[in-house]
Amino acid sequence: MHRRFAFTIACLTFPFVGVALSLLLDRWSRLVPFFVGNLVVIVLFYPLLLFGQILGERGFVPALSLAIPNVVLLGLGCFLFRKVALQ
Repeated sequence: MHRRFAFTIACLTFPFVGVALSLLLDRWSRLVPFFVGNLVVIVLFYPLLLFGQILGERGFVPALSLAIPNVVLLGLGCFLFRKVALQ
């Protein structure tokens, strides 16, 4: 059940990171932000989601352990938006 909530909240955090990446990487082409955004999902979100699931199965609070990937994406989005604002 908590994994479903993690994916639901991810629908809000993915665009947050995607918009920041598209604004930051707008100079080269339209494919670069799309590729980097997909890379963030594959390299960052899914391993953290699997790690959270393992933590939840081992006794850590499942709601908190599966919120880790979304918190990391939210932090990455804030960092990228800050970088965009300073440009």
